[in-house]
Amino acid sequence: GTTKINAAFAWGGPKLLIRTLEQNTGLKIDHYLEIGFGGFVRIVDAVGGVTICPAKRMVDPRANLRIDKGCQQVDGVTALGYSRSRHTMANGDLGRAQHQREVLSAIGQEVKSPWTFINPFRYYAINQAAASSITISKGTGPFALAGFAMAMTKVNGSGGLTCAVPLRDLAVHWDTGRAKRLFGLLKEDRTDAITKDLCTPGGLPD
Repeated sequence: GTTKINAAFAWGGPKLLIRTLEQNTGLKIDHYLEIGFGGFVRIVDAVGGVTICPAKRMVDPRANLRIDKGCQQVDGVTALGYSRSRHTMANGDLGRAQHQREVLSAIGQEVKSPWTFINPFRYYAINQAAASSITISKGTGPFALAGFAMAMTKVNGSGGLTCAVPLRDLAVHWDTGRAKRLFGLLKEDRTDAITKDLCTPGGLPD
């Protein structure tokens, strides 16, 4: 129907969410990973924290967040608040999504760091946090997981293609024409043909 897409997960879990996404995009989803708020915190703490770079001071009691402007190392609780806060952002949900990609990319960079494999305590902590925090779809093998891990390091636009669904306004309504073109190219595995007017980090045209 017309409900926000995250309602599909709330009502029917990953199966309904995948069906909803496939129905609306025409894309086939083979695998999924699911992580809750607590698991997110444990994984950030397991890698020793991550670096975030807020463009301004952020105070959001609803997200349990109070941080200064500029790059800084933060723990899991603060990283979660930074990823969840939208009331401090002029562009609301779009700004929050950009922060989420920033944190995901930072986690990916920390996980693939040589220090992860040199330090047995860190390696153990990361594996324990992942095992207790992440739910993986049935049939998802090591190659798919390795692909996911590599993609995590690129979700913030560094060495990868980061596109939000094309939008027509800040109320997060899809731009049907642009979205259809983007999904069509993804379905055909023609990411090299995706143009800048279809691929922006926030979904709105630059």
